[in-house]
This record gives sequence, C-alpha cells and structure tokens, in this order.
Amino acid sequence: MNARAEPHVWTASDLSRHRTAILAEAEQGAALVRSTAGQLLTFTAASRVTDLEHAPRIARMLGHAVTLLDKSPSASDVGELAFATGWDPTRRRRFVSDLRDVALHALALRDTAALDAFLEASTPRSSQGVIDPQRVSQILGAGSSRRRVRRSTVG
Repeated sequence: MNARAEPHVWTASDLSRHRTAILAEAEQGAALVRSTAGQLLTFTAASRVTDLEHAPRIARMLGHAVTLLDKSPSASDVGELAFATGWDPTRRRRFVSDLRDVALHALALRDTAALDAFLEASTPRSSQGVIDPQRVSQILGAGSSRRRVRRSTVG
C-alpha cells in the first residue's frame, strides 16, 4: 500500500522554514537543552538502523553533537558535524536528514550563530536549484582545518 517514498531534497525555503521552527522551539527554554542528549539517544534507538556499517558514524555524530552542547561551536565544528551527519546522496537520505534535524536542533538550542553557519554552508545549489550534497561536502571539507573528518568514497 505504501510505495517507497522518494528521498527528501532540501531547498533553501525548506532550510529557512526549518531554521525559524528550530529557533522558535529553542526559545522555550533551558529544559530542552538538558534533554537534548536524551533526544539524540532516543532517536537513534528508534530509527531502526539495520546496517552495522552506519553505527560508528552515528556514534561519532552523537558524541560530537553532545560535546558541542557544552561549548560554543565554531564554524569548523559545525562543518565537521555536517560531515558526521551525512550528505551522502547514495545512502539512507531520509535517515540522514532526520538525524541532521536532531543535530540542528541541538546546535540551535545552544548557539544561533552556529546554526546560521551550518545552514549557510548547507545551501549551495545545483543547476536545478536544489541543494547539491557534493558541493556541500567540498565546501565543508575545505573549511575544516583543525581536524579532518574521514570521508568514505562510494565506488
């Protein structure tokens, strides 16, 4: 009955609406900050990840997102978090975008400038006017000078 859903492709207007919604939620207060780590872990447990190859990547992303909650993230940190959450067009795009939502939420609760940097880095467009994941990867890779995030290649 339910046909396989097409992966969601983020557009600039999606990101703009998403940012507004996140910031509105962030204004609800510090209780959300305290619960963010729990939200991340709960989301991962509920996401029905079946490929074990994704487990280390997810664990790194969760650890990094929780770490960012305890400090003021730099643009480089945000770029690394973007890599940790994916932008791989060939694998589990819906899961990656959901996980990215949680990471954006965590960042927004702590630092709106970091959220702005993340969204700005995430909006290069393809010729069709949609976000180009490959271009995002190139931009974020060039901007992350303190630590390199290992990228797997898909052959």
